[in-house]
Amino acid sequence: MSLLLAYVTSVAYTPRAPLISEGNAAMTIASIRRRIPGHRATGHRAAGRRRVSAVVLALAVGALAACTSSGGATANTNDVATIQLPQGSAADDIFPIVSGPQVTPYNQQMFQYLMYRPMLWYGGQPGNEFGLNNRLSLANAPVYSDHDTVATVTLKKYDWSDGTPVTARDVTFFVNLLKAKAVKDYWGYYTPGEFPDNLKSVRAVNSRTIRFTLTKSYSPQWFNTNELSDIIPFPQQAWDKTSASGKVGNYDETQAGATAVFHYLLGQARSLNTYASNPLWQVIDGPFRLKSYSTRGDIDLVPNAHYSGTPKPRIKKLIERPFTSPTAEFNALMANTGLTTGYVPSTDDSQIPALKSDGYRVYNTLTYGTNYVVLNFNSPNAGYLFRQLYIRQALQHLVNQPQDVKYAYHGNATPSYGPVPLAPKSPYTTPYERSNPYPFSSASAEKLLRAHGWTVKPGGADTCSRPGTGPADCGAGIAKGKTLSFRILYASGDPGYSVMMDNFQSAARKAGIRVTLSQGEFNQITGVTGVCTMGSSACNWDGVMYGGTTWGIYPTGNGMFNTNANGQGNYSSPEADKLIDATEFKPGLSHFFAYENYIAKQVPMIWMPWEQTEVNNVVASNLKGYTDDQDDPFGDIFPENWYFSK
Repeated sequence: MSLLLAYVTSVAYTPRAPLISEGNAAMTIASIRRRIPGHRATGHRAAGRRRVSAVVLALAVGALAACTSSGGATANTNDVATIQLPQGSAADDIFPIVSGPQVTPYNQQMFQYLMYRPMLWYGGQPGNEFGLNNRLSLANAPVYSDHDTVATVTLKKYDWSDGTPVTARDVTFFVNLLKAKAVKDYWGYYTPGEFPDNLKSVRAVNSRTIRFTLTKSYSPQWFNTNELSDIIPFPQQAWDKTSASGKVGNYDETQAGATAVFHYLLGQARSLNTYASNPLWQVIDGPFRLKSYSTRGDIDLVPNAHYSGTPKPRIKKLIERPFTSPTAEFNALMANTGLTTGYVPSTDDSQIPALKSDGYRVYNTLTYGTNYVVLNFNSPNAGYLFRQLYIRQALQHLVNQPQDVKYAYHGNATPSYGPVPLAPKSPYTTPYERSNPYPFSSASAEKLLRAHGWTVKPGGADTCSRPGTGPADCGAGIAKGKTLSFRILYASGDPGYSVMMDNFQSAARKAGIRVTLSQGEFNQITGVTGVCTMGSSACNWDGVMYGGTTWGIYPTGNGMFNTNANGQGNYSSPEADKLIDATEFKPGLSHFFAYENYIAKQVPMIWMPWEQTEVNNVVASNLKGYTDDQDDPFGDIFPENWYFSK
């Protein structure tokens, strides 16, 4: 699955002591970045729907530390591994039906997926990064029939931690909850007309077989990676209740009952202090169970003794702790204070030889994601500006991505020229997108503005001189004298973000465009980008950059570029809707390429470089079993594989 690892700025982590400064969730390692379109932003990624998100999305798995009594790259670890998290970005939702702002790697890949496994898991296979992972999936590959209108899924033999088997009823329980209107309104991966709206019926044929009858023929590739991979079987025998004292029933089989069950479970999930003690969250089917939890971000997980998958966890404990500064984390590596794996900030690349001589190994992983500034098309201040294609094209011409890659990230980044990641190599990127349709050029940006009725004042303030809706006018809603100005809020904590934003602001100023910048914590920023109506208080933002999206296996843009997509700036295009629909219903990549090229040309977001933050990770020589983590472009982690050599 996939999420991005992120780190923050602040002060070093002191075990069990209060964190000294306010953390900033910078997106910086690669697998979250907030939403995963594709989901899990694919069901599990955020962007084929977002596998996370984006609400996508920087995970901080960059720093695995071992709890030891002595330092060094090969320290005695006592079989305890510690994962560094950025302050302000720790897991805050245990219930695997998450809202848009909570589609983060911290909630999903780093927390929920360790306890509750998706029915279909994609990725985590070196050499087959875009394929179904049969070992990690709870079910076998779906079988399609009746002109791809019926998908039949057979579960493998898995047990819940209470000893009861994982059954087809657990799958229908999850789907029934999603059918309730209140749940669809809440769920961060919901797009009207898609799952579960596109199900005519779902039926448990027997204890291990589920039949999904669809409303029309779908591309199996799309439906598997973007819909069925979103399904997480829920323990119906423990969760199908409407109150703590109530009995378990079949409440989910009616709309009213499903709504009541959802509100009960959601209420329990909002009581964060009870996560480790609430028996609801102890019924799991994943490799780890929750041992302790604090709202500050301290999380301890231990092996699930009844885990049915392979391999069984070999470490005794997995610890997630806030570690507020990449500098502090790196200093801990250099000081041999017990970190068994960590991340080398690009500014400290020169220290890699010293780390190698101290017993660490360096490994690199390209993560499958794109970065961007989300533009709010319904902003009362700038929405009418962003709705003009020529303005978006001009803004894109003012992003010097090659310069940002070189100076903001010292080469450890990949340009983003459209909706599909350029790296790692995949079968989905077109020559048009790779060509960089809007290369850096102040002259091109100014030419576009002048051609559409703007008086361009380099270093000053551009104003609309020719209002109207003609091909040479400023465009609908833009009044005479309107200045070309807007605000961007971006995630703090990553120095590279500040460099990119300052460069963009400077280039815009030279073209007469005023861009006001401000910073905020990751969780704060991802919470402001939801669907909103122009004029409402929820729409009082112009642009946001939180770190981008880690895409899923099949990055079609569902849930991201559709009309009413949750949390992506209120962009709406009938043509984009039609092209995205074609990727769902029609076989062949030609339809996918048509969608990709259209979105790349439309620039619904300002594309920015995607930091390859899993470049220059280091690992101690005695930490074994991390191969899948190292090679997975979606940023998932598999601590059940980890162990320490003696």
